[in-house]
Amino acid sequence: MKLRHIVFGGSGTLGSELILQLAARLEEVIVCDYQPPTNQKVLMSPFVQFVKISLTNEESFNRIATSANDVVHHLGAQQDLPLTTKAQGVELYWSAIYVSTKNILRFMCERRLRKLVYFGTDYVYGYSE
Repeated sequence: MKLRHIVFGGSGTLGSELILQLAARLEEVIVCDYQPPTNQKVLMSPFVQFVKISLTNEESFNRIATSANDVVHHLGAQQDLPLTTKAQGVELYWSAIYVSTKNILRFMCERRLRKLVYFGTDYVYGYSE
């Protein structure tokens, strides 16, 4: 049975590579991001569909069609935030990490999706001195 994958944050480097690997296995992939992947190979695959959403906007998740066995991949991260100290960055990254993850989990609960692959990036380990 071929799986279908919903990849949040699929337009970045890691997301694009994941999508290419999944499409090579002839598995359907829905890329959910605020911009299309820059890697044109991703968009040329007949197994890949792009859905424009904002991970911090709950209503935009309504654009995503789901099936019971979908696998959700959370690779979402904010790449265009300014360089900051860690203390300043916590505030800036709050929506990029916490709010987006909360929205993805809410979406999964509402749709009864049970399979999640989470790839954390920056500021997921808490405060340090």
